[in-house]
Amino acid sequence: MPHAPEASPEWFVHRWYRTIDIADRLEQMAAHDFEMAGRITDEEREFEFIENWPKVTLVHKFARIAADDMFYNETDGPYIPKVILRQQPAGMIRYEHYLTATHALMHYGIDGPIFKVPRSDEETVLEKDGVEVLRVSDSAADACYRHFTEELRWSEPYEQLLDVLADEVFHTVFRNRTLLYALNWIAAMIVSGMEPDERTAEPRVDKLFRKGSPGRLKRKSPPVWAQRAIFHRDAGRCTYCKKDLSGLHDSMTPANFDHMVPLDAGGLNDATNPQLLCQRCNLEKSSRQVNSGEVYLCWYPQDRDPQ
Repeated sequence: MPHAPEASPEWFVHRWYRTIDIADRLEQMAAHDFEMAGRITDEEREFEFIENWPKVTLVHKFARIAADDMFYNETDGPYIPKVILRQQPAGMIRYEHYLTATHALMHYGIDGPIFKVPRSDEETVLEKDGVEVLRVSDSAADACYRHFTEELRWSEPYEQLLDVLADEVFHTVFRNRTLLYALNWIAAMIVSGMEPDERTAEPRVDKLFRKGSPGRLKRKSPPVWAQRAIFHRDAGRCTYCKKDLSGLHDSMTPANFDHMVPLDAGGLNDATNPQLLCQRCNLEKSSRQVNSGEVYLCWYPQDRDPQ
């Protein structure tokens, strides 16, 4: 088997631990934006979303929240079994059971507290196929909850795990402009709702906003790394009219990078917000609130005619 490349600025090692499940949670967040906006403001995360062109994007931040929710909700099961004993010839299989978060740490080789789900003779049953199945008592579930909320959740290995998972989710959903558009509207609701006195208390934050325009960020052109990511994601095509812009890559202007959620509506200077547009489509769209482009270039030509 070929050796997988180590993670680097140019390469990304994706090990797919519940990545689709977490991405699905982002879809659920996008469908319940008011609930999600309330959660973010309750936890005082507003200022995390307005930095200009951070490489830890809006999707990374939402993915961390979604992954943490997943691990929290699974402290009372289902737990992950790992075989510790096979008895022959009787065929008995014994397991240790782990929290999802603990199993994820093990999956990525991150050193962290290895917590085994407590067990007792009263909590297990031998089924007819010889597989021992865990019955979780209230006391075991309580122990799992305490370990997660009081120890694991505040540890450096857990933070590292959330970072890794957020990278994987971003890598998976960045091409989904419809989802990015919806998540950016959640952020826009938060930005638009910021009171001036909230901002002025933080000079670092206040300078990002336009003077005399409450809840509106200053326009900042996307840096080269963001331009390249958006250009390759959108296959060098205008996402509205499909015009080929690949010949313009070396001479592109900010007019080719449209904020899907306009800055005038509270939109962010974040790599998940722009889409690639030709200058004509961008000028026609202007600051109007229009859906993101829904046309994608196929990975290869597809013949859909029945044979």
